[in-house]
Amino acid sequence: MSDKLLAGPVPGLLISLNKLHQQAPEVRTLVIALSGGLDSMVLLDSCINSTSQWIAMFPGGLRAIHVHHGLSANADHWLAFCKQQCALADVAFFSAKVGVRLQGLSAAGESLEEAARHSRYQVFEREVGSDEVLLMAHHKDDQAETVLLNLLRGSGARGLAGIPEGRPLGRGQLWRPLLQHSRAELESYARHRSLSWVEDESNADTRLSRNFVRHELLPLMASHWPAARDALVRTAQLQADNDELLSLLAQQYLHEHADTEENSLQVTALLAASSAMQRLVLRHWLHNASCPEQPGRLWPDWQCLQTLIDEVLLAGTDAEPLLHWQGREIRRFRDSLYLMWPAETLPPPPIDGYLWQQTPDGRLPVMVLPGNNGSLRLLHVKERGMIFPTGECRVRYRGSEGLECALAGRPRRALKKILQESDVPPWIRARTPLIYINNQLAWIAGVGVCEGFQTDNGGYGWAVNWQMPVVEAPEH
Repeated sequence: MSDKLLAGPVPGLLISLNKLHQQAPEVRTLVIALSGGLDSMVLLDSCINSTSQWIAMFPGGLRAIHVHHGLSANADHWLAFCKQQCALADVAFFSAKVGVRLQGLSAAGESLEEAARHSRYQVFEREVGSDEVLLMAHHKDDQAETVLLNLLRGSGARGLAGIPEGRPLGRGQLWRPLLQHSRAELESYARHRSLSWVEDESNADTRLSRNFVRHELLPLMASHWPAARDALVRTAQLQADNDELLSLLAQQYLHEHADTEENSLQVTALLAASSAMQRLVLRHWLHNASCPEQPGRLWPDWQCLQTLIDEVLLAGTDAEPLLHWQGREIRRFRDSLYLMWPAETLPPPPIDGYLWQQTPDGRLPVMVLPGNNGSLRLLHVKERGMIFPTGECRVRYRGSEGLECALAGRPRRALKKILQESDVPPWIRARTPLIYINNQLAWIAGVGVCEGFQTDNGGYGWAVNWQMPVVEAPEH
């Protein structure tokens, strides 16, 4: 038997682990994602077999994680098998059952396959520490299947790059050290080493897309193009290079034209770019803002990008476009696109508004507005302030399109026009607090003091500061 067969994936594993160590020297512990199938058992055995050659790089040693989905009648057997194999090899073992979580994801509309994947990665993200790396046993055949599936889905460079060798995972890292090995090589090694493994009966179900590609499509292609798998893997490598360069280009653009604090993107510069550049930038802008708790950040599809360009980016300057994406709102105002979570609906205020109650010593304390609309406080200012409120102070909202008022030193105008000219975004206008003193409008939050309430000669006075709420992702 050849030395190569005897060594199996070990030499490639060590090369990959050395690369990992160079890229992430903070990693001390290897964690195997152990399903009990052939691939993960080969990865486990290869790591155990070569411990003396990698332990100096990863002195924390080796442990394993098994996720029990509860989808198969054999799930308990797989858990027991993995636990037993780790005990025999003196490898620390951890397992997690995700059946309840899986049911919730499936009920929310995800396919069972996607729900299982999400629940599995949630366990990994939770359990892998900042000085640990999760090793997964994806191999060359998995890569070829992924590239072909993504090609059939109409993916671009990112999708055709296939499965990345590594990426961040929660606080730690994820790494796939077997991507250069075929399943045939792994199976030869397993049989030579007399390894035991379990078979997931769902892997034979060709109603699932990946199984159909694996058992039907790729063998048919290989009968005419024997090197089809290697060609698909080479495509992934080339497209990974392209994707890296495109990502660098997009990130450089976003660094110059995006505001990460307010999740906004300049419109004028984007309109001057080519259609291809617009799609690239918007794809990465949305991707960067995806929920960090998602297993792998989300990428908008082609139709989403085209709709965003046609209906939001190219909307008229007087339009108020709105597009929903992954639970968020994409809006345009003036020269910016904004990406935000929907604000909580304001409860109907009392007819007379909310009383801003003074303390016995005459101060106006911080007022928290109902409906998660932020808070109000008085600040001492040098210029363009208002006189201290001495009468009854109430907070109201814009309730009539015909409401008129005058800012200090300016003619009387419709409140709607004042808010527009003051660059208050349309989705903020109905939430803008209006401060009334003795039933007269004295201050417009975010705009300024009204006529009759300004201090003499523009001297020291008071300003109403509206601390707007930070709208976060809704809880699930």
